[in-house]
Amino acid sequence: MTEDRSRRLAGCPWLRRSVRGVTASLTALAICAAAPGGSLLASAAAVDFTGNWDYEYNLAPGAGNYEFAIKDTAGVLTGEWIEPRANRAVLATLSGHASGSSVTIIATWGEYGPGQIWKLKGALDKRDGKIRGEYTINGGTPGTFTMTPLGKPKCIVPGVKGRTLTAARAALSRSHCKLGKVTRAKSRSVAKGKIISASPGAGQTRAAEARINLVVSRGK
Repeated sequence: MTEDRSRRLAGCPWLRRSVRGVTASLTALAICAAAPGGSLLASAAAVDFTGNWDYEYNLAPGAGNYEFAIKDTAGVLTGEWIEPRANRAVLATLSGHASGSSVTIIATWGEYGPGQIWKLKGALDKRDGKIRGEYTINGGTPGTFTMTPLGKPKCIVPGVKGRTLTAARAALSRSHCKLGKVTRAKSRSVAKGKIISASPGAGQTRAAEARINLVVSRGK
């Protein structure tokens, strides 16, 4: 076995002990070298970025209070950039990937910022659990950002008055709430099929997955 192979297999002692012959040596080396740091166990330590994060960037320090809702599926990131106040509007869709403690996120804006593409590159600081890095908007001058984990999400009732039941259900889901009892009532001011009211009302905070009751207009 060459010195280089011996050095690289040092990270996998259990494989090194099992090597018998040139073919076995090369097979073991390939398996071991494929893992980060020369250890298959290292891949099991990958960070899961699933969760909700407070997002603040340096163009508007302290004024952002935006929220990223991210799902990490084996390093493939998807999610939404959410306006965290009562309406819980989706400002942009998120996509990207994670490798170890590093993330790359692409935010594609919709009606609230047509044509804007934000690219974020950062890394998790395990000392405080925050992600820090740089971002660009449409390839422009880089700025800095910080993402802070929000912990266990709560149901913050969104403003759903005047929305359809389908839109209201989606808004509740984004806000970590569930649809509760739906009743229908006549209304002179709210069009048929649109939400008249929610209980608890918009802006109220409840435990995650709390059920929110809605009243839907039957028309005049």
